[in-house]
Amino acid sequence: ADGTDPNPDRLSPAEDAALQWDLFKKHHALGSWRGTWMTYDYIGDVLDSTVASVDLHLDDGDDGTSCTQIHKIVTGSVKADCETCFDSDDVQSMPVAQYQLGNMGRNRLASV
Repeated sequence: ADGTDPNPDRLSPAEDAALQWDLFKKHHALGSWRGTWMTYDYIGDVLDSTVASVDLHLDDGDDGTSCTQIHKIVTGSVKADCETCFDSDDVQSMPVAQYQLGNMGRNRLASV
């Protein structure tokens, strides 16, 4: 070995953690992601579906140092039976994770 670094563009652990956090804040911690949560059996047939959202919110605004992930799942709904009434949904909230600079769990957003 001649003493030269075979990966001269490699980031330090602190630089990598900062890059991961910045990418997470820029591309993922943008509010709510909504869709349909599907449940399948072992053959792949649909057993159930419901509307769900994944909420990712920075805890201190845009300069937040942490982010909370919460899943919200519609567990029931009531349809109004008159023109002046409103439909309503029962929503179950489940805290999933807390992310912060240097502690992204198993998430990896970019690598070199």
